[in-house]
Amino acid sequence: MGKEGNKRSSIGNLSITGSSTAAGGLYDRVKIVGEGIIEGDMTCSHLRCVGTLEMEGDLQGGHTGIVGTFSLTGNVQTDTMKNSGTVSISGDADIDSLSGSGTIEVKGRMQGTRIDVKGHIAAGGDCEVDVFKLKGMFDVGGLLNAGEIDIRLFQD
Repeated sequence: MGKEGNKRSSIGNLSITGSSTAAGGLYDRVKIVGEGIIEGDMTCSHLRCVGTLEMEGDLQGGHTGIVGTFSLTGNVQTDTMKNSGTVSISGDADIDSLSGSGTIEVKGRMQGTRIDVKGHIAAGGDCEVDVFKLKGMFDVGGLLNAGEIDIRLFQD
């Protein structure tokens, strides 16, 4: 028996500390501490950003955690996104579970299973989820469609 049966495919990680630019691609874990720019579509199992991340392309992933600012020119499809800061997406967002605090702005449509956010949510198109929980304010350019809606507006 040859060694072909023992080969394992390995996906690399991407780590930016400080300030740098990297190409999109297929990664296991992506970690940004500081300021990062990703040029091109990216698929990863785990994205963690503490600082600022600008991405030019689509994001497809498992878990996304943002502390700071995340700006994406493209679409997002991810299992979970936890945000503490500002997220801006120029396309559509398909996020199974979105949670956190701050501002989330999607120019296109939003869909998923659960949104649980304190702060501000803006969607240029429809927003369709099973559970929509918000403490703050929201702007939806299309229809808000959810099985359960719990909105608590900020009070002065």
